[in-house]
Amino acid sequence: GVTFTFEVANTGPEDVELVSLVDDIFGNLHNQGDCSVPQSLPVGGLGYSCSITAFLQQDALTSHTNTVTATAEDDAGLVAQDSDDAIVTFTDVLPTVDLTKSVAPASHTEPGGVSTFTLTIENTSPEDVTITALTDDYPLSTECMDLIGDVLTPGQIVTCDYTASFTNAGTYDNPAAVSVVDNEGNSAGDADSAQVIVTNVDPVLAVDKTVAPGSLDEPGGTATFTVVVYNNSNPADPVTITSLMDDVHGDTTAIAGSTCVLPQMIVPGGSYTCQFTAEITGNAGFSETDTVTASGTDDEGTYVEASDDAVVIITDVLPAVMIDKTANPTSIPETGGDVEFTIVVTNQSVENVTIDSLTDSDFSLAAHCPDAVGTVLAPLDTYTCTFAEALSGDAGGPDHLNVATVVVSDDENNDATDNDPASVTFTDVLPDITVTKTASPTSVPETGGDVTFTYTVTNNNAEAVSITSLTDDQFGVLAGDGDCQVGAVLAGSGGTCSFDATFAVPAGDAPGNHVNVFTAVAADDDGNTATDDDNATVSYVDVLPDITVVK
Repeated sequence: GVTFTFEVANTGPEDVELVSLVDDIFGNLHNQGDCSVPQSLPVGGLGYSCSITAFLQQDALTSHTNTVTATAEDDAGLVAQDSDDAIVTFTDVLPTVDLTKSVAPASHTEPGGVSTFTLTIENTSPEDVTITALTDDYPLSTECMDLIGDVLTPGQIVTCDYTASFTNAGTYDNPAAVSVVDNEGNSAGDADSAQVIVTNVDPVLAVDKTVAPGSLDEPGGTATFTVVVYNNSNPADPVTITSLMDDVHGDTTAIAGSTCVLPQMIVPGGSYTCQFTAEITGNAGFSETDTVTASGTDDEGTYVEASDDAVVIITDVLPAVMIDKTANPTSIPETGGDVEFTIVVTNQSVENVTIDSLTDSDFSLAAHCPDAVGTVLAPLDTYTCTFAEALSGDAGGPDHLNVATVVVSDDENNDATDNDPASVTFTDVLPDITVTKTASPTSVPETGGDVTFTYTVTNNNAEAVSITSLTDDQFGVLAGDGDCQVGAVLAGSGGTCSFDATFAVPAGDAPGNHVNVFTAVAADDDGNTATDDDNATVSYVDVLPDITVVK
């Protein structure tokens, strides 16, 4: 503003009254500034002075002229007037402009987001300016670009918005700048920046480790482990896996046959799967828990790891045993013989077993197989015992059958048992007898005479026989006696009986003989018969003739 001061002095010979004070630009000055009309102007006085302040605006290198006119009257009503002007020249004032840049939101967590920037432009010049340029590190919106060419009056404020996207963690300082020009061609500019911060969010991994099968029969076997690594990080965080370690089996990439290969970059929401196999061994009840740990970094280098475990259990397998008993030979005569028996015990389990018992239905194996009990057999190992026994029986009766039984136990005290029979058949042995017949005396006169015959029957086999027939071809059926007659039993292996019978040998001619045949038949308990015969010869002795003559 410009302050104008007005001074009115009474230069006449008598007192006057200031009745008007008018400016050709600002008009009646009464009540403007500290000016007030009317005012008394005595002769010789100091006069009257007042001021006003006015805002002047005009192009540079021009001037402002305004004229004030004062009117005074004396007491006779005579009027006096005077005027004076003041000149104000305008010097050039350079334009100024203020740019304020703001942003909302000013921060994001990964994976970032969209922020809205607001540019506020204020003409801080005393005159109009024209926006000639508006720039930013990010592409400006149409709304902002349309401000270029707009004229801003002094103090006028315009705004525009635009958006930008931010993803990776970091601090983003982005400046904006505005340029203006006034009507004298003077330019001005201003710049401001707004900061957007994307804060890092630690990556997140998850590991799922599974195993198939989850249990193995003792003593163990091969298990296949499947490892799945999940990237559960925010959508802007790929993770690169650089290590996949198993606390039992070591580096999974170094295991023979493993499909695990590193490094692996896993996108957010993605996963990586691989497999490896391992031998798991142990006794029943043993379990192996092994943990795999996946580790790596995200794209900001932030370390991350995750783990999971899998359990393999060794389950108990009941023992199994097989016993095989054989006989050699498998048949013998019913009269008896030696048989060699062989017992073979085989461990059909997957682990060692101990023989707790080895018995036989007929024989004492404690004597024949003294080292059996306590013997430890590895899987598929065998224990063999061979012994001989004398057997006899009856061809018509049952076979000889004896059963061997074994009981074993494993280290969990589980039992297993098996048995196996061996049979020996008895072949039929035909009966065999011998008979003898003797005569006493061995000669008789050719006129005949009594002879006592002795009959003997002998059983040549080990099996007893019964006499079924005693006959003589000359004297018919023989009655025998109390211990040697039809129905008498001759013991095996030489059982014998005999009896005497006296018969009259008929007359015959000398030198002839009387011959008669003894036949015996015996049967065994299977109904088989044996026959034998023997003869006895009685010779005739010549009898001389002897006559008597009576005359």
